[in-house]
Amino acid sequence: MKKLLSIFLLTILFVPIMVNADVAAPDSTQYKAVVINPDGIDYYDLKNRYAGSLYYEEEFMIMSEFNNAYYIKVDGEQEEYKIKSLAGVMKVKDSVNPSDLKEFIDKEDGKIIINVSPGMYMLKGPSDTYSKIENGFIEKGKEVNYSYIIEDSGYVYAEYNGVKGWINILDERVLFKDDTNYIFKEDYDMECAVVPSNTILKAKYTTDYWDGETLFEYNGCGKLIDVFDTDEILDMDEDEAIASEKLVIYEYYNEEGNLLGTIPKGKTFKVYAYGISDEDEDYDDAYVEYNGIKGWVYAHEDAYDFVTSDEEEEEETEKTTKEEKNTNDIILYVSTGLAIGFATSIIIILINRNKKLKGRLKNKE
Repeated sequence: MKKLLSIFLLTILFVPIMVNADVAAPDSTQYKAVVINPDGIDYYDLKNRYAGSLYYEEEFMIMSEFNNAYYIKVDGEQEEYKIKSLAGVMKVKDSVNPSDLKEFIDKEDGKIIINVSPGMYMLKGPSDTYSKIENGFIEKGKEVNYSYIIEDSGYVYAEYNGVKGWINILDERVLFKDDTNYIFKEDYDMECAVVPSNTILKAKYTTDYWDGETLFEYNGCGKLIDVFDTDEILDMDEDEAIASEKLVIYEYYNEEGNLLGTIPKGKTFKVYAYGISDEDEDYDDAYVEYNGIKGWVYAHEDAYDFVTSDEEEEEETEKTTKEEKNTNDIILYVSTGLAIGFATSIIIILINRNKKLKGRLKNKE
């Protein structure tokens, strides 16, 4: 009995140690690497204490790999540090393909217009540190197709006249093709023309995500407008909502102009655009349609509820199910660990009791 218990105890306590003891020999291959994670990466000293961060496009040397850690040399530092994985890091190469970037790149097909004079070169990689492609110059105003985008760092992978390469999309270097409709809540002065309130315009182009500017044209006048920085221009979509109380439709936003109609409580209506009111942040200005009447509703945020589609409900249900499964997995893992720990304690107690009993019998003899 004692032998069986001892073998079981050794199996539980020492199998993990035996598995971890099988460590590969150090790999001393050295190469230059570059950070491709837009958020950067952290590195640590040899005692696993945080030592600093390497930022996007920063280069460093990987000196060796040992025991699931990568030992590195950072410019300007004499000491050797380590990183815990190669996630967000890529070996420096002459040129970079989208397949090299894995989780940091998104597949997206679109069109851009070159917006700098006299034009710009495509690059061999998604960074200004990479060389220009000699036959990859594109003149201002030319339309270019792209197939991948790294939105956080501001590069697209594009093709022009049979040449493929990377284009920097930040600082209004390019404009993205856009066909979103916007409604102007009030008169807007574009300097070369005034757009009247309630005018609906389709965007021509938009800049990168960070600048957030959209190109509008009205009566021969064009202007880039920062739509994220103004409440006067709202992007349009088509949603359905149900009135939680009686709603009044006005000709203009903020209960201005003629009263056009009402939406009874419990009725469904279309919402084309909405934004926080200038008067009260708990109220919305919404551009709506009910029974063929289009206008503005000024109402508390709880005065209507958006109707969720079956597809959105399925996505939400799937998300909730995954979260519950993860929680259950954690509970099962913890419970299993506690059970093993409890079983181990019982085995130790039984062995000790067996030893004590045997000792007492020996003393009696």
